[in-house]
Order: sequence, then C-alpha cells, then structure tokens
Amino acid sequence: MYETVIWVALVAAVLALAFELIYRRTFTALAGAGVALLGTITAANVPLLDPSIKSLQPVLRSNLWLTIHVLTEVSSYAAFGLAWALGLIATIYYLTATYRRSPSYGELASPLVPAMPLLSIGVGGVAASYGAFGPEWTMSDALFYVFDVMAVVGGVVAASALLALTGEAVNRLTHRDIDGPKVDPFADPAPASAAASSRPRPTVEEIRAMAAPATLDARGQAMQETAAMIKPLSNFIYRAMQVGVLLIAAGTILGGVWADYSWGRFWGWDPKEVWALITLLIYLVPLHGRFAGWVSTFGLVFASVVCFLSVVMAWYGVNFVLGVGLHSYGFVEGGSQGAMSLILSGMMALPIGAAWRRHLGRARPVEVQA
Repeated sequence: MYETVIWVALVAAVLALAFELIYRRTFTALAGAGVALLGTITAANVPLLDPSIKSLQPVLRSNLWLTIHVLTEVSSYAAFGLAWALGLIATIYYLTATYRRSPSYGELASPLVPAMPLLSIGVGGVAASYGAFGPEWTMSDALFYVFDVMAVVGGVVAASALLALTGEAVNRLTHRDIDGPKVDPFADPAPASAAASSRPRPTVEEIRAMAAPATLDARGQAMQETAAMIKPLSNFIYRAMQVGVLLIAAGTILGGVWADYSWGRFWGWDPKEVWALITLLIYLVPLHGRFAGWVSTFGLVFASVVCFLSVVMAWYGVNFVLGVGLHSYGFVEGGSQGAMSLILSGMMALPIGAAWRRHLGRARPVEVQA
C-alpha cells in the first residue's frame, strides 16, 4: 500500500507536467502538484503505511507481470486523481461564480433545517453506541449503521449549505457593483419633451454605434469570465479521465491474463477485480455522456469528484474495509474508517454545495404582478 501511494504521487506529477508542456496552462500543474503533495504527506505520516521492504508473496514473484499489471492499474488511480483535483478547482469556481441572479442567504441556508436535526440524531446515536451515555444505551450493529448513515447524510447536507453560503458571500465581496449603479426612485427626472427638444441630431457614427450589438453588463461579463476559466478545466478533466480509463482497462485485462497464469482462471469475481471493473464502468458513463452531448460542463466537473469515490473504494476500501479475497497480500488491519468517512463527506460537500448554489442562481426570479 505504501508503494502504491508513492507511485500515484509520482505518476500524477509526471502526467500533469506532460499536460502542462502540451497545453501551456497552469491548471494541470497546480492539480498535479496538489495530488503529489497529498500522496507524499500521506505516505510519510500515516502509520498504517509501512515503508519497510519485505519479501514478496510467491504469487507475485514475476517481475514482468508485477510491473505490467500493478503499475498500469495504479497509474490509472493517478490519472483519476488528477481529474479529481482538477474537478475540485473547477468546483471552487462554480461555488463562487456569478449567475443569472444572486440567491438570498435564506434560500441557500434552507437545507440546514432538515440537515441539523438529522446530524444531531445521527451523531448522538453513534456516540451512544460507543457507550458515551452509559452501557444501557449500547445497540446492535444494524442500528449503529442506521445512525451512522443519518450522521453522514446530515453532515454532508449541512456542510454543502454552509459552503454555498460561503461561496455567495465571496461572490458578493468580489463583485459589489455587479448590478450596476442604483437609481434613486425619489429623484425628479427631467421631462421627456424637454430632453427630446434639447437633444442634437445624431451623427452617422452615433447611429452606427446604436446599431451595433449591445455590450454585456457587469453581471454578463462576470458570467462570461467564469465560463472562460472553466472551459479549459473541463477539457483537462476529460483528457485525464480518458487516460485513466485506458490504463485501468488495460490493467484489468492484463490482471486477468496474470490470474489465468497464476491461479488458473481469468476472472473469479474477487473484490479487487470487481471494484476495478466497477471503476471502469463508472468512469465510462460521464465520458460517453460528454461525447454524446448528454453531460454538461458542470456535469463533467461534478462527475470527476463523485466518480473518484469508486477509486477510493477499489484502492482503500477493498484493502482496509472488506479485507477478503485472493488479493490478501495487500490488506492492512485498521484503516481509520471514521476519519476516512469524514474526509469523503467533506469532499462530497463541495460539489453538492456548488450544485445547490448554481441551481438557485440559474433559476429565473419570480415576477410579482401588481
């Protein structure tokens, strides 16, 4: 597990550098540096990742297949990690972007009404299952998981609403004059007839200027600038997903060939094999949807973050949570599932908060008739 984390950090940096040299944009370099830094810090500070060198299992003593299959499969995690980091950068743009209207803080905070009671009940139930309120409050595993799910859902929804509020506050601070100058309703306008009589005849240049297309207002210009920033990010996400799908498809097929050579069967529905296939299929959905025009730019950005959960399950979950199957040489006891759940919940809150604020910002304001 330690070696795979180091390898993912290296491949993410190399892939980001290749994109940077080809397209000359700083987004990929920033995302690759972030993934590489996160991987290096994780490998150096997580006690469960043992850096000591040990003897390989007999089934792994094949330098050819070990190099081809394992490095190809793990390299796909690096490509998907790069797409995930690019998606987080694009999500921050969406979270603080300017939309057709500025939703009120009350609208953005409305999910907190059901989320906070759900979070409180869930956290209280989980704490009671650990004996925080006495031994008489302990409960069965099934009830514990019910409270755990309640706490996770409530926490994600509450964090999403808070992030949406933060994004709206940042947008209002950075675009204070977005709606243009305010008109005093109590001002006494000049009579229309007097203004028309005192106005000189327009020149030819003025007539041409009036016939030209109207320029965008401040809100329209801000929306256009955001779209210009997100467009290249979505292209890089698409390219990184393509590289990851190619690598994981090749690694899964080569793993089957190695399994047939070592265990006498090409496919055995082992958890590691199954989750590699699930990851491949999950990433194929936004790629094909984007190619067919069914998935929007925001949909691709959202998918780059959400789909990475399958990589986390294939890479971390099978080793630390399931712990069964023929790939037992990669399993580790422990895994800090609680801390990992908090990290994943926070990771999911960012795109959901951006989606919530985008939904409210794109809604047309209701016109009140007199």
